[in-house]
Amino acid sequence: MTMAINKDMRRKFIEREEALRESEERFQKVFDDAPIGMAVVGPDLKLRRANRAYCEMTGYTEEELARIGFEKLVYPEDWEADKKLSDKLYRGEISRYTIEKRYLTKSGDTVWVHKTATLINDSNGAPLYGLAMVENITERKRAENELRKQKEILQQIFDHIPLMIRFLSADNRYQMVNCEWERTLGCSLEEIQRLNLDAFIEFYPDPQERQRALDFIAEPTGEWQDFKTRTRDGRLIDTTWTNIRLSDGTKIGIGQDITERKHTEEQLKSSNEKLRALSARLQFAREEESTRIAREIHDELGSALTRLRWDLESFDKTISESVDRSQLPALEEKLKTMMKLTDATVNTVRRIASELRPSILDDLGLVEAIEWQVQQFQVQTGIACRCDCYLENVILNREQSTTLFRILQEALTNILRHAQATSVDVTTQIEADEFVLTIRDNGRGITENETSAPLSLGILGMRERAHLVNGKISISGVEGQGTAITVRVPLSG
Repeated sequence: MTMAINKDMRRKFIEREEALRESEERFQKVFDDAPIGMAVVGPDLKLRRANRAYCEMTGYTEEELARIGFEKLVYPEDWEADKKLSDKLYRGEISRYTIEKRYLTKSGDTVWVHKTATLINDSNGAPLYGLAMVENITERKRAENELRKQKEILQQIFDHIPLMIRFLSADNRYQMVNCEWERTLGCSLEEIQRLNLDAFIEFYPDPQERQRALDFIAEPTGEWQDFKTRTRDGRLIDTTWTNIRLSDGTKIGIGQDITERKHTEEQLKSSNEKLRALSARLQFAREEESTRIAREIHDELGSALTRLRWDLESFDKTISESVDRSQLPALEEKLKTMMKLTDATVNTVRRIASELRPSILDDLGLVEAIEWQVQQFQVQTGIACRCDCYLENVILNREQSTTLFRILQEALTNILRHAQATSVDVTTQIEADEFVLTIRDNGRGITENETSAPLSLGILGMRERAHLVNGKISISGVEGQGTAITVRVPLSG
């Protein structure tokens, strides 16, 4: 009986030993092949075991780790915090702990790890050893540092950029504003939230302007719009805004105080209007003076030269009857020369008077003056011209007629100087209560740069003349095919 009991006890002991051995083998295999670092540490904080992943992470062998100790492995600034937690663990004050710390590897590199430590006790509850599970988080830390750096950069930009920035929730509640927003509008986000202010009523007291702002925010397009905005101290300033919507419904507004810019623009606009008014007055005065001079040249000097020719003809007749026949041929030749000179002078006077102010423009009207000018251009230059100008009863005032005629003259001058054209077409027509003058040539074709060049004074002059009579002018060219100039002036009637 006793032998049977002993045999049974021996069998059970062997089975327990076998089970314990198998359990230790399974633990050893898990320990050795674990994808994270694992270390067994005694109560004296000395290494008992380290798996392959732990050795690869630190660059040391298991023997080297046991020799150097954790104090040299752990980054100096992290050692004290880790040691304090380990002491608490072995004293039984805590059952486990986690910590993020740095290791100094054998190669001198720094590796960030996430460590979870737990205590393994014997059957009596006394601590046997600590088990540390260590994960390499260096890449995660690097990403966190980069993200923190980017966040810091964005925060610096947000705080110091000279633009107003505000974040609105989907229901238009203010969530965040930057320093420029607070400085410009004289109000802080804390003040809005503390006093429960309706910011839109505060900043846009005019109901129509407020609704326009709300509609603009509701449909972000990325475009800029100007608004009249009231600051906290009651001043009304000019602002311009654009809006961006995030996927969660947050609306980001970017704005700028443009009060000074608006003031400068208004001053510039006022100056331009004054300059244009002065230019118009000078143009009118020049035309009036040209008309007066042309009339005086034509009436006074032209008449005097005509009377002189008549006197020369009379003198020619007189000397033919009374002068010695031997001197007659020489006197007749001299008289012919004088009359030719007189005729040339008369023609020159007429040309100058016409250039100063063509009488046909005042006597017969714009359309006839255009036809005459085109004919004169063809005769003087040899460039073939076609004029399709068959309008009647055109209602334009004197200033408009003069402007259109002067633009035609400038356009023909430019064709002669620059276009290298062999033909010109000039047309006039009425479209939508506008008189339309078109000058088209078959020359080299003006370029876009030439039409906008600041030194293109002829083109600039044509544009300014058209503007002074509320007209519009367009100039376009196709390389090798020519240039077209179209002037549109509203009818006076």
